[in-house]
Amino acid sequence: MLAKRRSSFQRLLQIHQEIQTNRYPNVTTLARSLEWSEKTIRRDLEYMRDSLDAPLAYDAHRRGFHYTRTNYQFPTIAVSEGELLGIFLGCQLMRQYRGTELGEHLARLFAKLSHMLPNKLEVNFSDLDRTYATRPAPVEPVEPTIMQALLQAVRECRRLEILYHTASRDLTQQRQVDPLGFHFVDGECQLIAFCHLREDIRTFSPARIRDLRPTPETFERPADFDLSKYLDEGFRQFRGSGPAQQVTLRFTPTIARHVQHRTYHPTQSTEPQPDGSLLLRIKVNHMQEVKRLALSFGPDCEVLEPASLREEYAVDVRAMAERILEQNPTEARHGK
Repeated sequence: MLAKRRSSFQRLLQIHQEIQTNRYPNVTTLARSLEWSEKTIRRDLEYMRDSLDAPLAYDAHRRGFHYTRTNYQFPTIAVSEGELLGIFLGCQLMRQYRGTELGEHLARLFAKLSHMLPNKLEVNFSDLDRTYATRPAPVEPVEPTIMQALLQAVRECRRLEILYHTASRDLTQQRQVDPLGFHFVDGECQLIAFCHLREDIRTFSPARIRDLRPTPETFERPADFDLSKYLDEGFRQFRGSGPAQQVTLRFTPTIARHVQHRTYHPTQSTEPQPDGSLLLRIKVNHMQEVKRLALSFGPDCEVLEPASLREEYAVDVRAMAERILEQNPTEARHGK
């Protein structure tokens, strides 16, 4: 009779340890020492070879298994239920990649995690799917082959030739880029790459890449380039080229408590005011998305600084008011 059931992860780890000792265990000896069936041991060995890339080989002379590489490291993992839930929800937010090769990678990730988790952590993914719903922001669809090519190019440091459509100018042109990494924001993936046309690091939307061709050339990733620090100077999807400026927004007491507990930017600081309003300060070098944020709160938000942003904000507010007055002059006159 088999001993008390152990987790599949613990069993795999024990098999790895037995092989690592160079005692050349075989299916029969492993089944006997671990108190599992030979069928289960065979399945585990196949999983280690096919899914964990274990360099397993059978030595006919010694009648047992060994590793062909001495530096093989068994991929251990320990996650809590909360951490697993976080991964699950993250993958749910990436529904746009279902049916693509990237989506298949995510599915395999879950299969590996499920196989390696201890038995005491029991998670029913069907129940999670029924009890946790996600509604990602609307995003432009990305061609699966484009996305896969970008992932490979970032991994290989491969220079690319892309046919890119710039929406703001309605212009499509050829570019050579060195892809450095990705930025996921508002449910959308953005490519960060050095653009040889602009001779600067720029942000590209994979959804607007009309065609892509890997070149024979590779590039060296800049030693001083830190993706997180680079993105910290921008706001959401946009980043400028100049120095960061301090932005101060004032929120009315009506919305202050709602804003105070949200994080909009890594540099963010808040300062409650005696009248119940709230000052929010950030340092960024691109103002377009900041202005949109302020406008989204309507009369509950006011731009205080910088002066240039306050002026742009005022121009947009006046333009919206004038448009409403033009369309509904009677209602406006009676204060409706």
